[in-house]
Amino acid sequence: MSTTRSGKQISIQQTDTPRPEDYFKAGANMLYPPLFRAAYSDRMAWVLASMSQLAYERFEDGGEHCQTFETKLESGNFGFKLNRTFNSPETDTQAFLARN
Repeated sequence: MSTTRSGKQISIQQTDTPRPEDYFKAGANMLYPPLFRAAYSDRMAWVLASMSQLAYERFEDGGEHCQTFETKLESGNFGFKLNRTFNSPETDTQAFLARN
């Protein structure tokens, strides 16, 4: 439970981590990213924040980790496809390239 500036009580529900196939479905009220306007968009900010979070997945370990990562990318209405992953053991740096 939390209190707003107006003193009104609001209920905050703690949710479990979404299943990999539901990763981008968590923002159901943001069904499609804006593609035709260059201005700030809360929907695009959410997509980019989600992508940033995905960068911390252990996809460089391969196997089940990589499969879960790809499932998360492909979830929702965005249809992201993994092009390539990058891993530098010398600098412990990872990245991925995805398209939709």
